[in-house]
Amino acid sequence: LLSLISDWFPDWSGDSYTCLNDLDRAPFYMKVNTDYFEDSLDACCKRYFPWAYSECTGDSGTVPDRYFPNWDGNECMQVDDLLPEYMRNNPDQWLVTTIESCCKRYFAWSYSECLAESSGVAITGSLDWYVQGEVCKQDCAEDGGTCGGFAQPWNQLYIS
Repeated sequence: LLSLISDWFPDWSGDSYTCLNDLDRAPFYMKVNTDYFEDSLDACCKRYFPWAYSECTGDSGTVPDRYFPNWDGNECMQVDDLLPEYMRNNPDQWLVTTIESCCKRYFAWSYSECLAESSGVAITGSLDWYVQGEVCKQDCAEDGGTCGGFAQPWNQLYIS
């Protein structure tokens, strides 16, 4: 019966973070309890090594063209060689498709600043108004006069 099984099982014999489909290498307890087996490498990696999915599937060099948070700055960066290994191993958890969604998810408290840092483009703000304390301020880059700095995502904006 076991010779008919060609399923994948986790290789917990070291730090390989991978799955195998060689029954001769499966531990006895897995051969006895076939609940450890999955139908594909993809399914096995998702079940047993989700934090190291890319490494498990052998696809650790390929990462989707997305954005990730740079904790050293207040910015989101396009995937490159600086992508931390833990993000590379679990891209679905960390990577997002746009700078805007990255800034909103990881730097919500300084969303506008993150957009400016990440895109390299000076952001002027909407010039709409929001309440700061007991006064109305404009959503703009400079802080002073009627300008209160960038509005935060939780600020309600008003045209006038």
